[in-house]
Amino acid sequence: MSELRSLNLAGIWDCHAHTEFAFCGDGTSAAGAAARAADLGLAGVCLVEHAPQLYVAREDFWAGRHVYEAGSWRRNPDHHRMAAYRQAVSPLRSPRVKIGLEVELDAAGELTLLDEDRGWPDLLVGAVHFLHADTATLSDADITRLFLDTTEKLLAAGVDILAHPLRAIAWAKRPVPTDIYPRLVHGLAAAGTAAEINYHHNAPDAAFFRQCIHAGIKIAFGSDAHTLHAVGNFSQHVALLQEAAGREDILDLLWRP
Repeated sequence: MSELRSLNLAGIWDCHAHTEFAFCGDGTSAAGAAARAADLGLAGVCLVEHAPQLYVAREDFWAGRHVYEAGSWRRNPDHHRMAAYRQAVSPLRSPRVKIGLEVELDAAGELTLLDEDRGWPDLLVGAVHFLHADTATLSDADITRLFLDTTEKLLAAGVDILAHPLRAIAWAKRPVPTDIYPRLVHGLAAAGTAAEINYHHNAPDAAFFRQCIHAGIKIAFGSDAHTLHAVGNFSQHVALLQEAAGREDILDLLWRP
């Protein structure tokens, strides 16, 4: 706690914190995340839950069926928990607590979000968790092309923040080619989407965010918290953004809801 309090968090939002509705959560909760953000002195917190996890069974999500089997996330309303999520988190909404959804694209290029769930969230966080192909059969170049195509379609679908950019390539156990940074930066700038610094099973590159800053792209700090202690844990985020920007004062670079 002392390390966190030594940072000036007053102007910083945690733009990506999960709740008790996450299959991958470990003791976190929406109310707990909001309370911790306030205790740390954060400007605010965005409670963001995986939309596909609110539509499908746990085993189907972890198998990636919501991506690989296009439209399958629509087909079994018995598994839908979106109404319960909305009911649980809406009372927490305030000027310092915003409510969001983390969305993906399925194999047909459709955003994993029902039409009736598009209007009420304060923000959409776009993510590429699964590449809709057997990546073991693809070359490094094919993986890169598939990643870029998926990401650009996701940006075109209209998301406020791109979560953990480039992580999908690393998770496919392939090298991340730095020569794709300009194309990804161009896509972010054209869409008006913020780029997220995220250390949850991820190793962000200051060089990528340096290019984002030069292109005028806002940077979102996301703890991607799956435990309460991770909310607002931003010492690495601040250090990386200061390195990328070449200065200590970075508050003007940050995305806020």
